[in-house]
Amino acid sequence: MNQKDIILLIDDDEENRSTLHEILSDTYTIVDASTITEALTKLENHAVKISLILLNLMISNMYGFAFLAELQRIKVATNIPVIVTTVDNNETKELEALQLGAHDIIAKPFRPAIIKRRIANTIKLLKTAAEINMIERDVLTGLYSMNFFAKKVAEVIQTNVGKKYLVVFANISRFKLVNELFGRAEGDRLLTFIGKSILDTIGENELCGHAGADNFFILIDSNEYSEGSIKAIVNKLNSYSIPINIVMRFGVYMINDITMPIDKICDRAKLAVDTYEGNYDSFITYYDDSIREKLLREHMITNAMKRAVDEKQFVIYYQPKFDLNSECVIGAEALVRWKHPEFGFLSPGEFIPIFEKNGFISELDYYVWDCVCQKIASWVETGHSLMPISVNVSRVDLYNPKLPQLLFDLINKYKIPIQYLHLEITESAYTDNAKQMIDIVNEIRKIGFVIEMDDFGTGYSSLNMLSDLPIEILKLDMSFLRNNVGRSSGRSVIQFVINLAKWLGLFVVAEGVETQEQAIFLRNMGCDYAQGYYYSKPVDDSDFEKLLLETHLCVMI
Repeated sequence: MNQKDIILLIDDDEENRSTLHEILSDTYTIVDASTITEALTKLENHAVKISLILLNLMISNMYGFAFLAELQRIKVATNIPVIVTTVDNNETKELEALQLGAHDIIAKPFRPAIIKRRIANTIKLLKTAAEINMIERDVLTGLYSMNFFAKKVAEVIQTNVGKKYLVVFANISRFKLVNELFGRAEGDRLLTFIGKSILDTIGENELCGHAGADNFFILIDSNEYSEGSIKAIVNKLNSYSIPINIVMRFGVYMINDITMPIDKICDRAKLAVDTYEGNYDSFITYYDDSIREKLLREHMITNAMKRAVDEKQFVIYYQPKFDLNSECVIGAEALVRWKHPEFGFLSPGEFIPIFEKNGFISELDYYVWDCVCQKIASWVETGHSLMPISVNVSRVDLYNPKLPQLLFDLINKYKIPIQYLHLEITESAYTDNAKQMIDIVNEIRKIGFVIEMDDFGTGYSSLNMLSDLPIEILKLDMSFLRNNVGRSSGRSVIQFVINLAKWLGLFVVAEGVETQEQAIFLRNMGCDYAQGYYYSKPVDDSDFEKLLLETHLCVMI
């Protein structure tokens, strides 16, 4: 028995709803919404598959127009046709509704035969167009195209309600490297081989789709699933003749809610792989609630970031830098903290990676630079002793050709001596685009800024980098320090780095100093300065100024 198509009826007039139910309920399943908010909630939740929306254009005094505009921004509603109902045959209003995406218009009084035919035609037209656009098989691999795969998955899980199914996502680590080293034709041959291997392994009763590039999806009956079947695919792949190690990753999602959109089901299988991309102990990972919670947390952070800047929820903490010999304060590093009104202090380790990924890090960096310049300006105005404050410049900032001018404008805006705003760049940015980094850092240095190389020793530490960049201060990373203090070979490496820095005319700051033993060790090695919890944890601006009043200050540069 075929299921009825579902119509979302949005109308705040009870008489209208009753009439339309009487006309349509024998042919369609009607879902009611008496307010725009209720309608949007039902669409967002996507609890049912809606074939058509029937909208009273004058709901809540013309809110139907706002709904049509909002509908265009809702991903799950993109392909749902809308027919609007009106009472006054106003040509201007009808034209505006059509411009906002309405497919048809029905005027009162309602004529049952006309309404049913127009609705049937609209639904049929959209279904036909969707089927025309749906290519069943992927030309390269012979697997289902993703559109057709999604359709078949929906059919299988809807017609086998009592069964449990898994969706498995598979992709190849560093597939682009295959194309780069051996050419596109070889990459295509590999994808074809993988498609055949999957089909040979899972059998005819399961479904497999190719989502483009090196991405594959498989639907498997949970009773038929085993990690052994996945390993069998890997074993076949190991037999493929190519002089490079091919590694496949698999993400598995158990379908517990058959009303969930298929694209969301597939996304969850993919997220299992994406979330544990760095886990090389196993090539199979499973989606669970911890992944969902992590994503919700990231979503919360992303949604709140712009407001957090506007409301000054980000606060600046300062970690002093000390002279290892005299133990006087010679400067500080500005560190950002997020004081969220609901969740309290959020760790930078949580929100900084998200901001680096979505590009918001540039706006946050500028916010920090501005706050620090304000603080230095206030010291100038009050006659406070001045010291250099270093701020972080992310790798994203270094791709901005306007960066030198932005920084110079800040100095002019607050009328502060340029030598008191130090800029920290990370060595990892050098490996991303060495030439661009060299060019822009040279330009910044010519303006007069002091450049510090942060996190030295954590990544691709290159002697070329030290000679190519106009840095004046080298910061040894805390992990580099901790991991090497106890080993003779490690001590020799640290001594070499310090000696090299001195030979190049660079000052050395060791960050992450936590014990007196480390401080003594560094002083004996000839290191100039240090920062870390042994001397002071990061403190807010008021505590920092108190510390300055109680501590002897000396000049770094």
